[in-house]
Amino acid sequence: MTFLYAQATLWPKVKQSLSKIYQKILGPAANGHKLVYVRQAFLTPLFCFIVFSYAPAQSAQERADAGLTDITPLIVGQKVPEDFWNREHLFYVDGDTVRKELSEFKGKLLVLDFWATWCAICLAQMKEKQLLFSNYPDETVFLLVNPLRTKDDYEAIHKRRDKISASSLGGKIESIIEDAYLQGLFPTKSYPRYVWIGPHGNVVAMTMALSVTEGHLRDMLNLLNEHHGKK
Repeated sequence: MTFLYAQATLWPKVKQSLSKIYQKILGPAANGHKLVYVRQAFLTPLFCFIVFSYAPAQSAQERADAGLTDITPLIVGQKVPEDFWNREHLFYVDGDTVRKELSEFKGKLLVLDFWATWCAICLAQMKEKQLLFSNYPDETVFLLVNPLRTKDDYEAIHKRRDKISASSLGGKIESIIEDAYLQGLFPTKSYPRYVWIGPHGNVVAMTMALSVTEGHLRDMLNLLNEHHGKK
């Protein structure tokens, strides 16, 4: 799907979703308010990412093969289902595995980083992104997700453990692996892919490799805090 084709065919949905974001997430902008310019700077590039979030990332056959037919993909503006928080996921933690829920992250800005062992950009940016979010531990969580579609599994990840550790903050590896559920909610064919989920469970953005910087994160936190009446 080319960019022009996406604009022509997907613009009605994008326009509707952007309207909801302005009204329900970002709130009305007052004339002369300093955050008007922050919104413009943040939302202009974000529009391009939202456009591509509507493109079908997986065919119906691919979803059927992966057993994802009962999972409805989400778009920006929608809220994650309630079982998103209490469903158990398989985590790879420094060579071991553990199953746990995402409920401990509820109430924070949760950013899912979809990655793969064979994705050079993923590994090159991993430490930088982890360090960035570690500066906001009370407000944010940065969580790695390796979906089934990557063809990675425990063995593939463990085999590359040294390389991944060298790319991780503090040399530690913690990631959801062999995942089908999150893959079904946020299907993608390109990595890294970042899904931003607000403190109240709304999908507030879906972005790509160059879209997670100090400025983007601060802008997002400012916008969310303003919307919820925080300073």
